[in-house]
Amino acid sequence: MGPILICYGMPGSASIFTWQLVKRIAILGGLSVATLSDEVKGKDTPEDTVDPVSEDRLKLIEEAIGDRCAVVRTHGGMTPYAKALVDQGRAQVFVSCRDLRNVALSLIEPDEKRRATGGDDDGETRDARDSIEMLQDAVRRLQSWVDGCDPLMISYDSASFDIGKTIAQIAARLEVDVRVDDVLGDKKGSVIPFNRGFRNRYATEMDKDTSRLFLRSFRDYYRAYFPEVLPLATSHLLGAPAEAAATHWHKFEKSGAGPFRWSAVDQVQWPNVALKDGLNRIAVPFFREVSGGFAKRCSLSVEGVEGKTTLVGNAIVAEFDVLESCVCTVTLKTPPPLRPCDIVKSADDRRLGLAIPVV
Repeated sequence: MGPILICYGMPGSASIFTWQLVKRIAILGGLSVATLSDEVKGKDTPEDTVDPVSEDRLKLIEEAIGDRCAVVRTHGGMTPYAKALVDQGRAQVFVSCRDLRNVALSLIEPDEKRRATGGDDDGETRDARDSIEMLQDAVRRLQSWVDGCDPLMISYDSASFDIGKTIAQIAARLEVDVRVDDVLGDKKGSVIPFNRGFRNRYATEMDKDTSRLFLRSFRDYYRAYFPEVLPLATSHLLGAPAEAAATHWHKFEKSGAGPFRWSAVDQVQWPNVALKDGLNRIAVPFFREVSGGFAKRCSLSVEGVEGKTTLVGNAIVAEFDVLESCVCTVTLKTPPPLRPCDIVKSADDRRLGLAIPVV
């Protein structure tokens, strides 16, 4: 049974071009590639396009191609049978992606042209923000392939502006040798050049507030695939208070790294933290924890809104995207403090949480 090469692409990510590249590289690399018939892919659908990649449709493809391979183009998400094929080595996945701000701008253009010629107004994307809900669905589908199938990720910018590298990556994944000139040349069967957009067009065509809305709405997507465009975070290092009378803290103690105080309750607060407009990274360092794994169960929140909290070395860290600069209360929530005498042989009957340095 030949392999099925599945190309997933979100709208506006050069997914047709990526599918063409994969198919052309497979052919030039010596693989026998089948083109799907209407009976297999469905009538009135574009060449090699299958949506969704259901078990029934994939079984039809397997039966039709025999020992050849097929390059399937889809906008649908991963399905259990597609994952099973990948797990068995009978399928590979290629995923095309793009900065979602540029995707949104590209989606406006067809509607503007239709509007200019008196076309139907139904379902138009008049503003980049109108595409957010649709892009959320597209990102969920993309992530399903990433989480389940270890795809080769191909960015729009890579396909547009570093085509040689992209061809090499695809060829390596397929374990074939091809020449870039043969893939892109004038020979019959070479790929069709696509209408490339400008790099980072959002920088000149999208207002700052909308750009920030996309970065905030799709934070995890940008972290995973386009971390270089995320703004640098304003850092805040919070420690134990220097005021001797501060409540919720035990007395000062000394260590080689400096003075510290044990937290005494399961919620300690910093009431006057000045957060800036944009991304804020809050870190609470600690010297010790009362028991193993205590720090991993802590969380940080700003004005009651909990952030995605992680443990980075000996620091509890969370990031918060703030729309307007403000002075806020930051809360560190911990598990219930424990008495060392209840855990190990110790005369210390204080309830302790984290040993936090005085900053």
